[in-house]
Amino acid sequence: ADRIANVELTLPGKMALYLGDCHPMYGAEKFGGITLTLNYTDVAEGETTFNRLAEGGQVTMPWSDTFWAEKFGGVTDKFGVSWLVNGGFKEENAS
Repeated sequence: ADRIANVELTLPGKMALYLGDCHPMYGAEKFGGITLTLNYTDVAEGETTFNRLAEGGQVTMPWSDTFWAEKFGGVTDKFGVSWLVNGGFKEENAS
């Protein structure tokens, strides 16, 4: 009850940095159990970022449709950092 599972840092330009807990299979032991999340209003921009993070890394969740965003994917980059990328939040889920 006294633990924090997720944190959001609002950044300029409608960007936000989310921090959340991370399962060990996604690199938790190396980077302290965190996953970084990037949100893009533009699906193509999100996909470009997702693909760049995947270069030399490992896709953990393919870039695909979701109920909260037009596209979403997960990747562990070549440095072992876990990322979640959202592209085009659906109107009912936009904040």
